[in-house]
Amino acid sequence: EAQAGATGGLAAGSGGGIGSPGGTGTCVGTNCGTMSGGISDGFYAANIKNAIQQRIQRDSKLSRMVFAADFAIWVSPSGAVTRAQLVSSSGDAKRDDMLKGIIEAVTGLDAPPASFKFPRRITVKGKRSL
Repeated sequence: EAQAGATGGLAAGSGGGIGSPGGTGTCVGTNCGTMSGGISDGFYAANIKNAIQQRIQRDSKLSRMVFAADFAIWVSPSGAVTRAQLVSSSGDAKRDDMLKGIIEAVTGLDAPPASFKFPRRITVKGKRSL
């Protein structure tokens, strides 16, 4: 038999949504209330790291190597990497130069949120592809 109302413990929400900083709904995450629209800093950081990692994996030479290297990066409001500085080497200076060149050529990223601080440290990895 159908049940009416919220007697069973479930009720209709306020319509504010979940995870909407500044909204009337329940905010989930670590930076609730710090955004004024757009994407969060954490989401943006993951987004740029993934975009850069994909470009490195597309390189035919680097995709056959196993390595890890850390870079400090800066991204312009237009979504282009404007600078990459090696923080921790992959163990090979030639490979580090190749990585830096690929990273500094990255364009087409989303514009960083106003609250996002640079430089941002990212780790790029190589995993031998089959």
